[in-house]
Amino acid sequence: LGVLVSPVYQERSSDSFRNAVGTYATRTDQYDLDGDGVFPNDPSGDEIVTTTDAGTRYSVGERERIGFNTSVQLQATDNLQLYADGLFNQTDNREDNQLIYIRTGTSGIRASAAVALPPFEFAPGTNFFQHGSYADAKTTPSTYLSDNEYETAQGVLGAEWILDRVSVTGEVGYTTSKGSNQFTEIGTKTNAPLYTLDLRSFIPDPAASGVDLADPRVYEFDRYADNDTRTRGSETVASVDVDYALDAGLLTHLRGGIRYADRTAER
Repeated sequence: LGVLVSPVYQERSSDSFRNAVGTYATRTDQYDLDGDGVFPNDPSGDEIVTTTDAGTRYSVGERERIGFNTSVQLQATDNLQLYADGLFNQTDNREDNQLIYIRTGTSGIRASAAVALPPFEFAPGTNFFQHGSYADAKTTPSTYLSDNEYETAQGVLGAEWILDRVSVTGEVGYTTSKGSNQFTEIGTKTNAPLYTLDLRSFIPDPAASGVDLADPRVYEFDRYADNDTRTRGSETVASVDVDYALDAGLLTHLRGGIRYADRTAER
């Protein structure tokens, strides 16, 4: 009889702070870039590539993992070996994010009535935005929480029987898993009378002035989102294999087997 058990416990905390830009877009409505007096319907002369939002994100997260593997083997007779394997794993990931982004886009969450204050600076020899300012840029502080939990359990029973030239192996297994994803977000908004974005260094530098972003009275409700997703699945499998050893020249073995699987999933 042989028994092997391997438990595991892991706990990890993380936090990060970063300035970042969002998506980029091609714009022809910023200002008369080529100075020919044709604006804003001059896509060939006034086209620039610029970000639609930029801001700051602070994240705090925790991850906990519990699990074990186990294996049991038994030599029941000289010809018969039995074994059983088991696995269990449970993971919980939690994250809290605080964000404040300033928007200059034209659609969706990035939509803003921001007005370009030319001139802009561009990467040398290109039309890629590097530095410039906007008036009345939409500013959106928000926070969101996410909690993801996953659990998997698996068990297998097997046997191998050998007699002379014949060997028969069989195995039955069952796996079950479930998971949940909970997400909640709430956001507010205000306007920054003057917004300046500097991309000339490695770390983006967005700055708002003319408004006290630490004063809760300047904000109004912007959006709320809540999502709770739960999933569950299982699988039952079975197999039987037979091997017959031959002594017939080039033909040394005859092998055959049967497989069965049944899967279910719910959401």
